[in-house]
Amino acid sequence: MSGAWTQIREKGREPGGRSVVWPIRRGDGCTGMDIETISTVLTVARTKSFSAAAFIIPCAQSSVSRRVDAVESELNIRIFTRPSDSPDHSVRLTPAGERVVPILEKIIENYRELYLAAQESQIGLTPLRIGIMRNMLPPMVFSIIKAACYESNPNLSLELHFNTMNQLLSGLQARQLDAVFFSCISLDESEFRLPGTLHLRQLGHVPISIGVSAQSPLASHEIVRMRDLQGETFLLASGKPDSIPGIRFTGDEEFKRRCEKQYGFSPRIMLITEHMLEIRYQLARNGNGIFPSFTPSAWRSMPGLSYIKVAAEDLHYLDYYLISQSSGSEKELQRFADYLSDTLSKA
Repeated sequence: MSGAWTQIREKGREPGGRSVVWPIRRGDGCTGMDIETISTVLTVARTKSFSAAAFIIPCAQSSVSRRVDAVESELNIRIFTRPSDSPDHSVRLTPAGERVVPILEKIIENYRELYLAAQESQIGLTPLRIGIMRNMLPPMVFSIIKAACYESNPNLSLELHFNTMNQLLSGLQARQLDAVFFSCISLDESEFRLPGTLHLRQLGHVPISIGVSAQSPLASHEIVRMRDLQGETFLLASGKPDSIPGIRFTGDEEFKRRCEKQYGFSPRIMLITEHMLEIRYQLARNGNGIFPSFTPSAWRSMPGLSYIKVAAEDLHYLDYYLISQSSGSEKELQRFADYLSDTLSKA
């Protein structure tokens, strides 16, 4: 057979009578619909923007366009509308895209599970299943956490799951997770009561800082008072925090109340849909807003951004916790908790 890809028409047919055509990858180095390309399509679907996807990956916007075109060409469909197709220049899924994207997500998930299973079979590891509270930290932080854990503990494998706090606690009690990693403004243990099989560890706390464009005049400040930022636009995640007795979570309403009560001004806020939160870093980098951050310095890896300390009189903190299940993974959980505590102590 010649050519990088050979189309083989199956003898069987799909429901409805259409022939099924499968692309077969050849071994001559030709690029086709690979994992990187599929991941790019999913990033565009999540952000609804070619430029935002390019920023997150990161790569040139032209590379994003080429990868999307490659998948659309391979499948012979249009997955996305283009900015020129709509008055608001947005990128949306076509009807075909709405059917295809969930399948592409399954391909990526299966790919990850494949390599995780292979890794575990080679080194005899059972990964720690860690639940992470959704939108707790910038998305790129979690690859840093996994890499740093592996570097310091090569025998420690992490499997991360993202959800609401209520769903994570349910999964923990059902033994679908080994631990839940979360942050909050305050936690009252007299109200937040856990079953005897669960253990709560306080890992540390991180003071608020302000993320701004590295090109902003604010970036030259070492310390800033919050009231000096009242003319700025604050980029915050939308969505109502979970309601759990004894725990107070951060959120846009909480931030607004604190600004009005503690800092003496009503902040101008731009809300970013939670599944598009990566966009706020692009907006901030381009000088279109600033954002409060409780991310430890070791986990800040966003080019084009600077983080400014907040004056002592305006400081408030976010506490980080780990709730773990009594299991046979106590040593691994302790190593993971020690890594988190050490990182937070240097915040």
